[in-house]
Amino acid sequence: MFLSAFLEQTNGTARDSSDDEEETELKILEKEINELREAKKEVFERSLHAHKELERYIALYQRERERVDNLIRHRVMCIILVTLIVLWIISYCVRTTFPTVTLHVT
Repeated sequence: MFLSAFLEQTNGTARDSSDDEEETELKILEKEINELREAKKEVFERSLHAHKELERYIALYQRERERVDNLIRHRVMCIILVTLIVLWIISYCVRTTFPTVTLHVT
């Protein structure tokens, strides 16, 4: 009887200390989970900000590219126009300087 009471008391104490250890471990786990969730929120908020900045960068890049394309298009059109004018002037000068000779066959 004494032995069974001792074993019950020892098991009870052991059980109480293991319960305390489990509770402590659960509290630690819950704390770590909460810390991880907070860290995830922070990372998400920072990445959201970075995503918005990246979208803004892309929009600026696209606008710049459109402007550069328009500038190149205008320059090419000017070059073509000047070339056509020069060719027209050359053509006009050749016609007036060297009159064409026509042969009349009789």
